[in-house]
Amino acid sequence: MTQTHLDNRVHGIMDSLPDSQFNLRLSLLPRDIQASWTRCGLTANFLAGSPAVTSKKLFNVMSTVMNEILENAVKYSANPMMPIEVVQRFKNGLIECEVSNWARREDAEAIDAYFKAILGRDPDELFYTQLEQLDSTNKNQSQIGLIGMVRDYKVKLGCRIHITSDAVTPYQITVKAIINVTEVEAVC
Repeated sequence: MTQTHLDNRVHGIMDSLPDSQFNLRLSLLPRDIQASWTRCGLTANFLAGSPAVTSKKLFNVMSTVMNEILENAVKYSANPMMPIEVVQRFKNGLIECEVSNWARREDAEAIDAYFKAILGRDPDELFYTQLEQLDSTNKNQSQIGLIGMVRDYKVKLGCRIHITSDAVTPYQITVKAIINVTEVEAVC
């Protein structure tokens, strides 16, 4: 794999909502989710159950978004004992979901390449191209979930890769999704 400089690499939206009306922070260990993947869905449902989520449609979208970005964080966590940090912010009809994990260089490079490939492209075209390229032996690495969120729910995505001082997990990866409540109610 070619060496790339990933320190503070940013793709897509990464600014936080200012002066949020409601914030939620949660810290999870990847090993706890890896022990039973149903915990990922349960955690996503818990996070979607926020008082700021006011409809069943929005609950379903929030749960789906949180499940996708949380699953990716767990899959790309180099150390099952280093916490995944989850932050949700709510402000003026926008919901920001942010998940950070600790990763190895090869995982950071894979995420970097993925976000370079998907951002700025037509979501429908990207979705069908990705479906066509699915290898039946590697469905867990399809990365179609994030594309589906953009395509189906008009979610805005971002990613930040930050170098750390840890030798085993030298990168922190933060993936952010912003949901526009009005668009969700109109689309779903």
